[in-house]
Amino acid sequence: MTLAFHLVFLLSLTGGLLISGTSSRILRHWIHHHHHRIYHRASACPCGWTSRGSRCYIAQTYRRTMADAEAYCRVLGGHLTSIHSSSENYFVKRLMYIKSHSKRPFWIGFSDAIQENKWMWTDGSATDYVRWHSGQPNHDGDCAELSYSGSTLWYDRSCKVKRPFVCGKNQ
Repeated sequence: MTLAFHLVFLLSLTGGLLISGTSSRILRHWIHHHHHRIYHRASACPCGWTSRGSRCYIAQTYRRTMADAEAYCRVLGGHLTSIHSSSENYFVKRLMYIKSHSKRPFWIGFSDAIQENKWMWTDGSATDYVRWHSGQPNHDGDCAELSYSGSTLWYDRSCKVKRPFVCGKNQ
């Protein structure tokens, strides 16, 4: 609401659509620095979440075990993120990098903890896309991390390792 007020206020100062030099620069500057706030408010995702298609995502940089990360995502109304395409895989990797400024691996919601070699998403969605590194999963663990090595590949790790994570949910 406040952002809308600021935008209307700026437009009224500039005379609506007839914007002159200085006023135009002020408006462009304001929009450049606040467009992300307008975008997030216009989406169906809660504040702090990022919208992509019909899903919302939030990157968490503090490190938790996979079980603790999943529990945290559930408190937020989602799950550790599932990934269903190459473009979504890249998007999730980029979201974490923007948030953390780091190329450390992070948890996604893929696990075979319930039944060995039966990998499932914690949100219950279909396993219609995987991006394992060559030789993975190699039974080092029951949980999947997204790594920056190679081309955004997945590795299995012990679920007790503490990692940053990305939560996801439907809008």
